[in-house]
Amino acid sequence: MSYDPTHHSPSLPVELYRPITSFVDQRCDLVNLCLASKTLHKEVIPYLYNFVSLSTRNLEWCNTIIEKPFLGAFVHSLSINFVAMRRSDIRYFLGRVALSLHNLFNLEALAISKGEGCQITAREILPAFAACSLDIRQFDFQIPGPHEKDIASLFIFLERRPTITGFRCYPYIHALRLPQYPIIPESRFAAHLSHLSCSVEFFVGFTVLPPRALESLQVSCRHTTELELVLSALARVEKTLRKLCLIHSTSNPFSVDVHPNVLVGRIAEVTRFYLKHILITVADIYQKA
Repeated sequence: MSYDPTHHSPSLPVELYRPITSFVDQRCDLVNLCLASKTLHKEVIPYLYNFVSLSTRNLEWCNTIIEKPFLGAFVHSLSINFVAMRRSDIRYFLGRVALSLHNLFNLEALAISKGEGCQITAREILPAFAACSLDIRQFDFQIPGPHEKDIASLFIFLERRPTITGFRCYPYIHALRLPQYPIIPESRFAAHLSHLSCSVEFFVGFTVLPPRALESLQVSCRHTTELELVLSALARVEKTLRKLCLIHSTSNPFSVDVHPNVLVGRIAEVTRFYLKHILITVADIYQKA
């Protein structure tokens, strides 16, 4: 069969580009599609910027959003990982992030973490984000801080953003080693939370002022004493709670803990059976030398 250069296969309608692109989940593929043609670039850009994951070395992304603010409207989820750098470089990065955040009009989820060796603290990071009018709904904060000032700055940030309904934080820090006492009694940020994932320290610490709309809860504890603290705190949670996931991490394979069946019974008794779903996960982190 001879090749006919005048014959063209029917082109795909432009209105189908975006629905098809929604099935592409690899970022490298989205980038290649953007480079294929101007038409594809226009249709793919919203998906390329929908979820953004940065480190403190990705300064060029911040500059792009500052110079082209229309791109910020496509960002719905932002994850930032702080890596070990000079403090002056991190402060400069925070300044650029603060400027770019003003253009993220549709941001719904924000995650902040740090890598090994990075000495940045919550009270150094959060002011850059607090200066922006973020209407986020999900907040994931994984920056352990050794001082009460770090915890205070985190709670103030949350308290001033009533739009946050989902919060995740596992600090494991010295400042919270007495979880039977309230962390910051006057803080009322938990009042608007509906989904919470945290350590025992956080959960027990703020249930002195119970969340009024909490629907799902995930708590990670390490030993039987903390399990007892969780059970005591559950009694103070409102009856809106419907889902509970209890993660029991143990570093001692020979420790004697509460049997799961007994634990479920105690949870049901404490919560007066208003829970619809209970999940108990035992994570054995013990490793042989």
